Amino acid sequence: MKLFKTLLTIIFISLLSSPSWSMGIGELMKREGIYYQKFSDVPFTGEVTGRKQGSFKNGKKDGVWVGYHGNGQLWFKENYENGKREGAWTRYWSNGQLESKVKFENGGLEGVWVNYWSNGQIWHKGNYKNDKREGTWVSYQEDGQLSHKGNYKNDKREGFWVSYHKNGQLMFKGNYEDDIRHGFWNSYLEDGTVNKERTGFYKKNGILTRSED
Repeated sequence: MKLFKTLLTIIFISLLSSPSWSMGIGELMKREGIYYQKFSDVPFTGEVTGRKQGSFKNGKKDGVWVGYHGNGQLWFKENYENGKREGAWTRYWSNGQLESKVKFENGGLEGVWVNYWSNGQIWHKGNYKNDKREGTWVSYQEDGQLSHKGNYKNDKREGFWVSYHKNGQLMFKGNYEDDIRHGFWNSYLEDGTVNKERTGFYKKNGILTRSED
């Protein structure tokens, strides 16, 4: 009996200290960006199962990862290289519709980024360069109507922007300089009348000077 207990203890300790194992991601602990098994100082190498499935190598996510909604529908498909996000990433709504499609290079967003409403309509569309928004970006209402349109430069709003209410009425239009409103801006209420509180000239510091001031 004593020998049997000793063997059980050895097996238990060896399982805890094993660098490669299969378990749920909730059974791991993250410390300073590295994943470990509980009660272990050895970076985890192995696979996780459950609603989030993938592999770890030396405590970092590596390879293809997939996740599932509670109803069993695919939630996401991602790829990692040594802990960094890499390649195509896709996410899905619980009804199976595509939610977003992006690309990563060296851990940062790169190229076209598209996000969809759960009914399949485009929600946001734009471009990333070196993990920063660049160029024209557009957003749409759930019914397909235009919501916002404007330009980004180095992740900051730059140039002419326009926005619409849900009923299709113009909400505002004007220019940005270095992500700050500048120059004359027109603003409107949902019924199409001028929003006097937000219509006027914006100074370079972003302060509004209304025509009646």
